[in-house]
Amino acid sequence: MKFRCEHCGAKYSISDETVRGRILKIRCRACQDIMVVRDPARSMGSMDSISAH
Repeated sequence: MKFRCEHCGAKYSISDETVRGRILKIRCRACQDIMVVRDPARSMGSMDSISAH
């Protein structure tokens, strides 16, 4: 999975297995901002259940 720091734009990548089923808080090495990284499959499932109601 690839993502960017929303504050400074630094690029990161993390294995899908590390993120799977979890929500991670990761500190940006460039600007020290805290990023929240979510499993994309988990986010999609949540959106499906919300839009179904």
